[in-house]
Amino acid sequence: MFTVDTTTEVFSFPVVGASGSELQGTLTDDVGRRRLELNAGGQSIEVAATDWNLPPGAALDISGAILVCWNRLPGSASDITVDVPDPTQGVELWCRLVDGGVADGAVRVETSGVAAWLTGVKSDASGSWTVTFFQDDGWLVGDPQPGHGTFTVDYTLGSGMGTPTQVSGVWVDPDSGAADTGTGTDSAGCLGGDGGGLCAGGGAAVSGLLVLGSIARRRRPPPRNPA
Repeated sequence: MFTVDTTTEVFSFPVVGASGSELQGTLTDDVGRRRLELNAGGQSIEVAATDWNLPPGAALDISGAILVCWNRLPGSASDITVDVPDPTQGVELWCRLVDGGVADGAVRVETSGVAAWLTGVKSDASGSWTVTFFQDDGWLVGDPQPGHGTFTVDYTLGSGMGTPTQVSGVWVDPDSGAADTGTGTDSAGCLGGDGGGLCAGGGAAVSGLLVLGSIARRRRPPPRNPA
C-alpha cells in the first residue's frame, strides 16, 4: 500500500484582504487528517487540531481580526472513501475568530442538512463577516431536496454567529415540509437549474471533494503487473 510522506504534505490557502498572511493545512497521517494553522504577523496560531479537516477559508476585517472557517468530517472511516469518513455521514462547518494574535473558541455553524460545504468567507464591514455555504446530502450531485441550496450566515464581533439564511436552492414549505417551488429560484447561479448541483465560486467545496478523492486513490494498493 502507498504511504504518504507527511513531512512534505503542507497546503497553503490565502487570507482574503491580508497580504503576507496564510492558512496552512498540514497532513499529519496517511488517512488524511490535517492540522490547520494561521500564519499572521509573524505568529503561527493553531486554528484546528489534527482531525479530518478540509481546506479552510478566511478573511481579514478592517479592524485587523481574521475569521477562519473550515469543514470537518465527523463520521467514522468508510469503505466508500477508503478509511476516511464519507460526506454522507456529515460535513460540519466551523469558524474561529483570531484577534490580536489570540484565537477564540471554535463555533459550529448550526445547519439542518447533512452537509454544509464552505464556499466563501468575506468581510463586510468593521467587525462583520459573511460566511457562505452549500447545504445538501453530502455529494453535491443528484436531485436537490427541500432545504438544499446556498446559505449565508453573519458573524459579528461581540455577537458571534448568527442564524443561517437560505439564498438559493429548494426552499422548505413551512406548512407541509415539501419543496416550495414558488420561491426556489436560482439566485446564486447554481449549475443545473433551480437549486441543482454546485454553485459558482464554491472553491472550498470542490477542494474538499478533491481532497477526499486524492486520499482514497493513495490508500488503494498499486495495481499488480499481469502474469
